[in-house]
Amino acid sequence: MYVVRNTHPLAVKLREGKQLKRSELKNYRFIAVKYGYSEGKITTESSGFEEGSNIAIDTPYLLTVPHMLTQCDLIGRLPESSVKELIGNLPLTILPKNMVADPAWTPVFLWHDRTHFDPAHQWFRSVLLRSLEEKRAKKRQESKKKS
Repeated sequence: MYVVRNTHPLAVKLREGKQLKRSELKNYRFIAVKYGYSEGKITTESSGFEEGSNIAIDTPYLLTVPHMLTQCDLIGRLPESSVKELIGNLPLTILPKNMVADPAWTPVFLWHDRTHFDPAHQWFRSVLLRSLEEKRAKKRQESKKKS
């Protein structure tokens, strides 16, 4: 979800009962979260507005974003599952969900030689593989039915 400070022009417009358009986001810059060892890669999926020159600040720390937003006119993007917890009592406004294009978030799985045999990594990889195999089998069945 996109979050801005309460006195941000988009938040003011929203409080006045005016409808926001996604195209209005291009008028503002973003705070982006850089995930782990992604070598400079910012947010794996985006709405198209929070890329390249439209990034004002990038941070590896999700928890810093709400605090930075209280001091500027930037827009922050936070996971919906934790946005209310992260913003707490800060003077921030959550923009409507339809402002963010799908997919809103893509998980990043970092894999390194030293964690290759880690039980949690092995389990997670097995879940991913099983899911892919099930999808592949379902596609095969659907294509056989069409034939």
